[in-house]
Amino acid sequence: MQGIEELASQVDRKIFVDGSEITRKSLVSFILEKHRRKLKESAEERKRLAGEVERIRGEVEEEKKRRDELNRKVQELKRERQRLKEENRQLRGEFFRLIEAERKNEPPRKEVKLYRKYIEDLEWKLQTEAITLETEKRILKEMREAYAKLKELTHPEKIEEINQRIAEITKRIGENMARIEELHTEMAGYVEESNVHHQRYVEGVKRLRELESRMKWLEHVSKREEEAIQFWSEMGERMSE
Repeated sequence: MQGIEELASQVDRKIFVDGSEITRKSLVSFILEKHRRKLKESAEERKRLAGEVERIRGEVEEEKKRRDELNRKVQELKRERQRLKEENRQLRGEFFRLIEAERKNEPPRKEVKLYRKYIEDLEWKLQTEAITLETEKRILKEMREAYAKLKELTHPEKIEEINQRIAEITKRIGENMARIEELHTEMAGYVEESNVHHQRYVEGVKRLRELESRMKWLEHVSKREEEAIQFWSEMGERMSE
């Protein structure tokens, strides 16, 4: 209130504007008008900001909702991908057991051993290492080719029943791998879109904080202006007595 007190002390002095003396009552009226104008401007800005806050808050909520929906889809796709990987792991075990059963009276051929070890290494890498989608896609392709080569190597010696089951397993593994690749593509798209909505959400929250801080400051300004108006109104009333 120091500024108000300084101005108040001037009402007992002669006040000149452009060389002309003005009355104390005119000075008080001038000061009151100034504070009322500031109070009005503050109220108008707060009203405008309140509308902007409401609009941005709605946008932020919508961005968060969309981001969370996309993240849920990503998690669903991850679960499906993991299920397919686990199914392929089990099919792979059956695949090799069938080969061993068919060849139980013969020592395993070197090529079969090599491809089996190669596939196992690729499967282990998929299950345990953090790799990029592009690398995983390449590994899946190599595994399909390895399974096809194994089938080609063992085909002449399979009995009909084992041959049919191995063909079914090979087909199913191939279908699963193709679906896994599709899931990669879908997930990448959802993740990219989710990141866009998340960035908009973050920017919106930041803007909301800025606006709310500004409104809080304006509320403080309005309170000061109201106090000043009350002070000078009382001062004017005393002058009129």
